[in-house]
Amino acid sequence: MPAADRIECAIGGADLANDCAIQRNTNVGEFAIHHLDGGFRRFAVEKNGTISAADGADTVSSKPIGDGRVELKIAGDRYILGSASIAPAKTQ
Repeated sequence: MPAADRIECAIGGADLANDCAIQRNTNVGEFAIHHLDGGFRRFAVEKNGTISAADGADTVSSKPIGDGRVELKIAGDRYILGSASIAPAKTQ
């Protein structure tokens, strides 16, 4: 994946590193984050901007951290990405 698609992540409590990649599907309001080990997580973005796990029952917490970035936390994993990456689904 191009460098522009890489994001910072901390998998399983590790230190933050630029080791994950984001795959966006904004037409349906979903995105996936891929880990170096081949694992991934899928997220859904609601029209009100709320983020939830699209592939499980784990709770997602999100908070803005400045500079247009957002921190997501889910089940011991952390992700730092630009808020533009997680825009709500387009309305038709």
